[in-house]
Amino acid sequence: MIRKRFTHLGTSLQIKTLYGIVVINEYKFLIDFKGMMYFDDSDLSSGKNVIRDVKFVNKFYQNLQKNNTKVNKNYEYFANFWGENNYMRCAI
Repeated sequence: MIRKRFTHLGTSLQIKTLYGIVVINEYKFLIDFKGMMYFDDSDLSSGKNVIRDVKFVNKFYQNLQKNNTKVNKNYEYFANFWGENNYMRCAI
C-alpha cells in the first residue's frame, strides 16, 4: 500500500513493505537562468527562498541525472540522495 502525504515543501511517500513502512521524501526544485535553486512552489522574486546550503547544492549536482523514472515526467532532472527523491526543472 502506498500513501502520499503533502507538506508545505514536498511530498512524502509511505510504502508499506513486509518489514515495515518505508518513507521516501520527494522535493521539487526550480533553477533559474542565473543558476539559483528554489523550491518549485515558492516565489522566485523573493531572495529568501533561494537554496543556500552549499553542501546540499554540491551533493545535488553530483547526483544529478536525466529523469528516467515513471513519476514527475514534467521535471527533466532527478537526484536521489540522503533517502530523498529530488526533482528539478529549469525556469523558462
